Amino acid sequence: MVLIRAFPRMHISLLDLGNATGRRYGGAGFNIDGFCTEVSAVTTATDEIEGLDLIDADARNDVDRVLLALRSYRPNLPAMRISIRSVPPQHVGFGTKTALLLAILSAANLEACAELTPAELKRLSGRGGASGVGINLFFEGGFVCDLGHPNNQDIGFQPSSLSHTTEVPPIVCRWKLPEMWRILLILPPGKRLSGVSEAAFFRESTPLPRTEVLEAVAAMYHGVLPAIITAELGLLGSSLRQLHNVGFKRLELEAQSESVKQAYRRFASMADAATGLSSLGPLLYVIVRGNDSDTIAAVEHDCAERGLLYMGVFDGHSNGHEVIHA
Repeated sequence: MVLIRAFPRMHISLLDLGNATGRRYGGAGFNIDGFCTEVSAVTTATDEIEGLDLIDADARNDVDRVLLALRSYRPNLPAMRISIRSVPPQHVGFGTKTALLLAILSAANLEACAELTPAELKRLSGRGGASGVGINLFFEGGFVCDLGHPNNQDIGFQPSSLSHTTEVPPIVCRWKLPEMWRILLILPPGKRLSGVSEAAFFRESTPLPRTEVLEAVAAMYHGVLPAIITAELGLLGSSLRQLHNVGFKRLELEAQSESVKQAYRRFASMADAATGLSSLGPLLYVIVRGNDSDTIAAVEHDCAERGLLYMGVFDGHSNGHEVIHA
């Protein structure tokens, strides 16, 4: 039996959804060490899948799709029981679907000794059509920034669930989050966009103005990246504020509920913290120094006072997934 434990990702921002550069999309994100997806695979007499009640109908369809793709690609695989043991909340900003599909493929691959490469598993998952963050973090872990896709101005912009490509966005930077940083997670009541509503958001929000795209690229590459590499929390905080004021990240935040927007503004104004909305939200992350008990207590108190779900304090994680053999 093989068990895969996949670590969720925080998605910082997509970048070029305006055909302003030679690459479309692109973005960055990082793994945390909580709210894991766990999937096991064991050889059996007939194919079975357990735990579908933990995911919604769209995710169940995607699970069927990747298992069919795997069987088509490797017809001689033995029968297996795939068990979905745990998943974090869906459609809030954890990147649950990408982690789930890659965990299923990886567990089946290892249990069957099929020796599929990461490139083959990525392609079979069908993910990475827009953002390359989740699909690359599963294999790389830590913090990554991807270069997006070749620019094709003849097609519109869509979320990864509807964007089909044979190329996974290459990584331009991979780094570990500074060990002294901690990530606080807060889930205010907010909008959970997926499927048709997510596709509509992309369609109605793009293309972005060229000036906003370039400002977002600058904030990422001369703000967020150096802040993480040099462990400058102040620079990270100011760079994230800049990102949330321009481009696609601005629109993602504006599309959220008042509760999410107000919580973001309060936490983003803290001097010793760096705050962001993960993907479309409503999940917020607040990065602090691990020895800063005052800021951690202040965030926890604010959540309790305003009825926000405080999900805890977590570390960054340098691996996107773990393999456990039993």
